Amino acid sequence: DKTTSRLKILRLIRILRLFKLIRLMRTSRVILQLKSQLSFSYGTMVVIRCIVVLILTAHWFACIIQLHTTMVDSRLDTWMGLYSYCDPVYLPPNSTGEAYVCKEVPTLYLAAFTWSMLILTGTGGTDPYPSVASDSETFIVIVLNLFGGLLWTSVLAAFCDIATNSNPEETSFNQMLDDLNRFMANNRLPLEMQSRLRAYLHQRKHIGRAESAQHVLNRLSAALQIEVTLVVHG
Repeated sequence: DKTTSRLKILRLIRILRLFKLIRLMRTSRVILQLKSQLSFSYGTMVVIRCIVVLILTAHWFACIIQLHTTMVDSRLDTWMGLYSYCDPVYLPPNSTGEAYVCKEVPTLYLAAFTWSMLILTGTGGTDPYPSVASDSETFIVIVLNLFGGLLWTSVLAAFCDIATNSNPEETSFNQMLDDLNRFMANNRLPLEMQSRLRAYLHQRKHIGRAESAQHVLNRLSAALQIEVTLVVHG
């Protein structure tokens, strides 16, 4: 009956969800093992991830740009005709062929990929727009610029985060030095005393690195702490 069929469908959906969950768990384990084996720094991994995302997004943008040219009446009215990637040819009367000839597919893809990369990075690709010949192409360029700008902003934010946090000990020391300078200026300390205070901070700079290393060791288990200590000081 209908009730039994619905129950079977619900069970099937639950089984499929369970399989999906198992796959996600396996994928997470593989990613975790890969991260454990790689000795790349966090900054290097972020750079690699940003490059991969940019390349994939540029590929998708290139596919969209290329796909649009197949939806218009003539490719001569698109960027292919504007930049001479497709040239008009003479056809005899009553012929049914295309009135243009285009470059090879790899050449067209490379052009679209380059254009996509320019749009993503905001370095060009929008000079001939709005287009007089194709309103739809102008609309596509607007949409790609919108999403490209959002993606490029996130990439720049990631690089700024790397630049800021690449050396946390140095950043912390510089902040402490700035705080000391403000304190001495607000309290009008003698110049000789200011010099001695700055010298003290510079002399204990290595202590901050040791404290940072000790903080890392404290996060490990007791067995790992002993093993690392024997390797470092053994």
